[in-house]
Amino acid sequence: MSEAKKPLPPAAKPGLSSGGKIAVGCALFLLTCLAACCGGAAYLGWWGWSQVDSFAQDFVARGYRRQTGQVLVVPGPVDEPTVYTGQVVKINGEVNADIAIMSQVAEISGEVDGDIDFYGQVLHIKPDAIVRGDIRVEGAQVVKVEGAVEGEITGDYGVIQDAREGEAETPADMEMEVEADAAAEPP
Repeated sequence: MSEAKKPLPPAAKPGLSSGGKIAVGCALFLLTCLAACCGGAAYLGWWGWSQVDSFAQDFVARGYRRQTGQVLVVPGPVDEPTVYTGQVVKINGEVNADIAIMSQVAEISGEVDGDIDFYGQVLHIKPDAIVRGDIRVEGAQVVKVEGAVEGEITGDYGVIQDAREGEAETPADMEMEVEADAAAEPP
């Protein structure tokens, strides 16, 4: 008897199936996105720290002492120029020198016999505070004044909430006051 030859099944194609290729492509895409996010976050963290460090180093170069922490509570006394960097800085005691602060929130509730340089979001001069110098502000959204400020408040800020006068003032308000005063003066 003759044996009939059975046809062989078709040979499997080498490599991945189309579903496998899609899965590998999706996995590579997700890994690329994850690497980009982690790299972006690391870059932003480095950039933010370099900004803080640059601010502090400018003052250190001028002879300021540096103090850094997450939440800094300064009971005083402070007798030498100091730059404070942290998320929250609270000056509660007597300061007999110029100070610089870089923080999201800074609260002054003591006496400061010197100038204050502030770079951050909110600067709050509490009711029992006395500042006998100028306050230079950079990038603040709000400067809230409830205590005494004997010097000038200058710089880049969104609004000054002056509880002593009962109203808020923006830099644009001050420009309009200057223009109105200039227009009112006879030539």
